[in-house]
Amino acid sequence: MAISDIKNLSAQELQTWLATVGQKSYRSEQIRQWIFKHQVLNFDEMENLPLELREQLKEQFSVKTMDLHQKQVSSDGTMKLAFRTADKKFIETVIIPKENRMSICVSTQVGCAMGCTFCRTAKMGFIRNLSLGEILEQIIQANNLLKEINRTITNVIFMGMGEPLQNFENVHQTCKVLHDQSLFNLGRKKLTISTSGVIPKILELKDRQT
Repeated sequence: MAISDIKNLSAQELQTWLATVGQKSYRSEQIRQWIFKHQVLNFDEMENLPLELREQLKEQFSVKTMDLHQKQVSSDGTMKLAFRTADKKFIETVIIPKENRMSICVSTQVGCAMGCTFCRTAKMGFIRNLSLGEILEQIIQANNLLKEINRTITNVIFMGMGEPLQNFENVHQTCKVLHDQSLFNLGRKKLTISTSGVIPKILELKDRQT
């Protein structure tokens, strides 16, 4: 049986799955809070879930899908992370510390199709979009690293590898999870999408409520 990334599921999709294994629908919110509020990437640490449910989750889903391959820290505290995905692709994430905020630049694609001559990622060409779960996991793993210095991500910038608006739905859904007050609880002004200028998607994003 294929193992799915649970972070890709909406609350409703998770409730539907819970019903198929005989569990109550309210467990969906508990699971999502463990992952997106408490930043837990291990089902065994979700202590208010029944043991039976935790075993069912482990049989069906993964919650951590990427390995931290490399970490580089500069003299000013900027942290460059290289993650290896489940299909052995590599993406970059950068944490930028300031006195009053902690920003993260997240990747949205493996490679990029835009062909910007100044960008090293463009030389890779486009390989694939990152999933909702892979985008969110960059932030969760970063927050887990930052626990060592008692800091947490306050600002998210979509400007790592890839053109965010060419992965529109997953980026939009990421923003919704980040803005959810019961989960990451980041205000709209804390989220920035850096784009090379995909005009139709800029207009579509403007018309949607995040």
